[in-house]
Order: sequence, then structure tokens, then C-alpha cells
Amino acid sequence: MIAASLDVLETQTNLLQRVYQDPLTGVFNRLYFEMVYRQTLYNAQRHPRPVSLLLLDINNFKRINDMLGHETGDLVLQIVGQVLQQGRAGDVPARYGGDEFVVLLPDTDKTGARVVAQRLQNALKYATEQLALPCAVTVSIGCATVTNGDLGLLLLADQDMYEQKRAEKTPAE
Repeated sequence: MIAASLDVLETQTNLLQRVYQDPLTGVFNRLYFEMVYRQTLYNAQRHPRPVSLLLLDINNFKRINDMLGHETGDLVLQIVGQVLQQGRAGDVPARYGGDEFVVLLPDTDKTGARVVAQRLQNALKYATEQLALPCAVTVSIGCATVTNGDLGLLLLADQDMYEQKRAEKTPAE
């Protein structure tokens, strides 16, 4: 009976992993992210503490697919997923859509979130250099923090990401 129960538990665990994991990148999918996001913000409303969110967008991803093919595009997505999985315990990396990823950072203030974002940038640069990809892979990262469980956290990170993209395109004066 114990063996049968363990088999059922293993089967359920495997099914949950398939339901909540993006098959291409290995990180959580949007369904899982949204569930954890709501719960994390709810907890932060009840017990105020900082919650940060990073929103990553792969720069020029359409051009990578168009010029180098979708296999290379998939490889780029996999590399980003691998880098995100090397993050801190407790952080929740997920593929949000197409070439966008999020990382939920519970109990992390804005300064800590910026440190995590810079580490991700550096790790991605290192990973793509090691693989000698035919193109540079860069991401724009929006960062936002709330301390009261504000449900607008994702929108704030999205706004910051677009500010980062504009700043990256503007030549330094």
C-alpha cells in the first residue's frame, strides 16, 4: 500500500510539474507565476514587507528568429531560462510570454532587486559568450518594488522596462 501511495504521489508531482513548467525553458509558466504572484502580494498586504518584480524582455528577439532561425531563437530562450534558474532560493522565475520573463522577488527591496537584475545581466552575457552564439543576447529588465502588496507591481515593472529600453536606445551624451 505504501508503494502504491508513493507511486500516486510521484505521478501527481510529475503532472503538476508539467502543468506549471514551461517545457522549452524549464522555468515556471505564466499560470504558476500568476498564482504565486497573487498569493505573495496578498501576504504582503497582511504583513507589510517589500516584494519586487523583474520583467525581462529579450532585445531584438524577432530579428534573431528572422535572421538566424527559430532553432536559434529557441536556444536563446533556453539559455535565458537556464540563467534564471540559477537565481536565489525563494525567487520565482517564469516565462511570462513569448520572449518575456518575470522574476518575483519576495522580501526584496528595490536595491536588492537591482543587484539581482545586474547579476542576471552578467550571467546571461557570460552564458552567451561561452556558447559562442552568432549574435549577442541582451535583455532589458524592468524593476519595481512595492511594500504594501500593491497589485500594480507588474504594471510598474512593465513601465520601468520600457524606460530601460528607451534609455538603451538613446546615445549617451
